[in-house]
Amino acid sequence: MNLTLEKYHSLSIGKQKEVQIFLCELAYKKWLHYLTKNNIKTYVESVCGTKQKIDKNLPFDAIQAVKEKNYTTDISSRYLEPITAMQDLDLEFPNEIEFSYYCVYNLFEFYITKKEIDSCIIINQALSALEKDEILDNLQNAINHISIP
Repeated sequence: MNLTLEKYHSLSIGKQKEVQIFLCELAYKKWLHYLTKNNIKTYVESVCGTKQKIDKNLPFDAIQAVKEKNYTTDISSRYLEPITAMQDLDLEFPNEIEFSYYCVYNLFEFYITKKEIDSCIIINQALSALEKDEILDNLQNAINHISIP
């Protein structure tokens, strides 16, 4: 196993969570930049043919809920339509942008709704959202960031 991965896996669960949050914040910024750059604000949901507005604040709110351990939030219900639209291919993104969105969603699901998923999915999706040739560098930077007192 790579030394950076070993270092991540040797962290406490709390520190791993901090690394996940840090990487999800980077991934969220990439998703938001993509939406802004491509002027993507809406999509058409195919079942009823309704135009849906993309909630740009949703991933940010999900990350904040995890940071604040906010269990009384409506974020789960806000995710229902866009996740369904992505699965139905009504809302499509390039792979790395899709990973950006899903890593934040899974971060929220794991820590707030207590969905039984492997937390490594979060880190893998977040790293897949970032520059592919810098995956281990991004992980090391996240580990260094949370290690700073």
